[in-house]
Amino acid sequence: MGFTPVYLHICKKSKIFRICLHLILCFLFCIIPIISCSDAELLENAELFADLLLQQEKFEEALPVFELVLQNNQTNASSWVGIGDTLYGLQRFEDAIQAYDTAISLSSDKPDILKKKGDAFSHLLKFNEALTTYSAAIDLNQTAPEYWKARGDVLQNLQRFEEAIQSYDTALKLNQDDPDIWKGKGDALEKLEKFEESLQIYEHAITLKPDDPNLWKAKGNALLNLEKFEEAIFVCDKAIGINPTDADIWKQKGDALCSLEKFKEALYAYDEAIEINPDNSELWKQKGTALENLQEYGKVIDTYNKVIEINPEDYNFWTRKGDILLSNQDYQAALAAYEEAIRINPDNAESWSRKGDALSGLMEYDSAMDAYDMAIGMDLDEPRFWMSKGDLLQILQKYEDATNAYDKAITLNPGDARLWKKKGDALLGQQKGEKALFAYGQAIIINPDEPEFWKAKGDALLTLGKKTEAKIAYGIAIGKNPDNAQFWSSIGDVYQELCEQESALDAYEQALKLGANDPDLWKKKGDTHYGLQQFDNAIDAYKTAISMNSLEPEYWKAKGNVYLTLENYDEAVKAYDKAIEINLDEAEIWIRKGDALSGLQKFEDAITAYKEALERDPDNISGVSGIKNASDALAVNETG
Repeated sequence: MGFTPVYLHICKKSKIFRICLHLILCFLFCIIPIISCSDAELLENAELFADLLLQQEKFEEALPVFELVLQNNQTNASSWVGIGDTLYGLQRFEDAIQAYDTAISLSSDKPDILKKKGDAFSHLLKFNEALTTYSAAIDLNQTAPEYWKARGDVLQNLQRFEEAIQSYDTALKLNQDDPDIWKGKGDALEKLEKFEESLQIYEHAITLKPDDPNLWKAKGNALLNLEKFEEAIFVCDKAIGINPTDADIWKQKGDALCSLEKFKEALYAYDEAIEINPDNSELWKQKGTALENLQEYGKVIDTYNKVIEINPEDYNFWTRKGDILLSNQDYQAALAAYEEAIRINPDNAESWSRKGDALSGLMEYDSAMDAYDMAIGMDLDEPRFWMSKGDLLQILQKYEDATNAYDKAITLNPGDARLWKKKGDALLGQQKGEKALFAYGQAIIINPDEPEFWKAKGDALLTLGKKTEAKIAYGIAIGKNPDNAQFWSSIGDVYQELCEQESALDAYEQALKLGANDPDLWKKKGDTHYGLQQFDNAIDAYKTAISMNSLEPEYWKAKGNVYLTLENYDEAVKAYDKAIEINLDEAEIWIRKGDALSGLQKFEDAITAYKEALERDPDNISGVSGIKNASDALAVNETG
């Protein structure tokens, strides 16, 4: 008949039953006096005592007593319910269901037993079976609010939220004073993203039971979803005041603080949650997020290592750890993290793509390309993978292939302005200015407020010789971000092209004020001073550029040119010699050196310099005329 406990096979006869029951009551439960009485009386006392043990949640002690009672009377429905409740308390839910089934077959009070059976199914996550059982209980008794509430709960687990709300509403018609029913309805509304309605429900439930921390926690979650973060923090504090040992409430408070960018306070909240529940990887993850925002990357890695320690097979977090290492340019460690993620889940395209990023950072370009191709092979429809491949092809100066990769990405996501901008860069690398201009224009149409796109458009226009239009584009970029030194440097270049020297100088100086620490910028500033015949300022600018990079021959040549103009030939020769020492093969430097030597009337040395120039550039007119002029001057000196 249904469930048959193991103990029932031990005591098969009344005499054995009487002895066993006496022993249990004497040696285990001395509070019931054992006197000479009939089996019926003894059985009744035993059943009462088993019920008492059950009420005290002493499930292990209650189980053998119920089983012995049932050995003598297997048609006792209440004892089958009792043993079912005991097994439920021991989390032996399958056995509990068998006991409840036996009780149902013997009892006239079926609805309550069906409710208990449904609860056991719910614990086993057998929600469809639970729903059927609760519905059967409701068919027998439609006026019990707890049945409707249980039905609503299981419908939520089945993600049938509208039906769940209907069940809760029926339960509330029968009992409007149960805060748990109100909370269930609020939870269902929240799953439907009806956050304002759920908030109102939780607030009403709190008026019924203001000391229930779970209601305050639910209200806090609704406020978080409504992005009412300050209010959420207040509510979390109320919940913490009632129950300071609930890690979920501390996490909720941390999440609200993170949303307000109060990361140090959020960190404290997450630490409190972790102290309560140190083995919850989600708490460590959130702590890591707060540390990321505080840019405490060493601690971030330690935190993510803890997540991995708790759940070493979480490939997503190996990838996340790799991302942090990648952002800090620790490419080798990032690569190791991504490879571990791939070991755990070799079919995760994202991990392969990130591996490509790490290999690209290590300049292992062939392996990086293989990784990107693996990612694309797993997910052809992810535009980011095509974009990453395009970026690598640009690094390799394979601009046509890069353009094709960006085209693939754009086909998948035509509304991503970054992709159009990158395509424009690749086209500009192919000297396809008009097509690049179109691509930048598309990026601007999608996002006209991004200054980088306007700057890129200015670059394309300048390449096409449209200097005035380029100046306008750079001006718009500066208007959107006046603190970008590169924008000022670019508009300075176009001012130079337009021979607007004063404006160019102002632009370069503004770029330098904004912290641009670029020797080329100092060289441009020197050139502008030179064009304005501000020779001392030009020399100072060139000296600064040289101090930043003494191995660039153009800086020495520019410095020499100023001294040549000032007829300071000795200093000019010294500067040109430094340039030649770095780069022997530029004919122009030899020409300038020859001119300086001629100025010093060292005509033989000048002729040698001009010849060096002609060896490198035989068609150089200045070299030919320089030799003639120096030779003529030498002849005059000799005849004189």
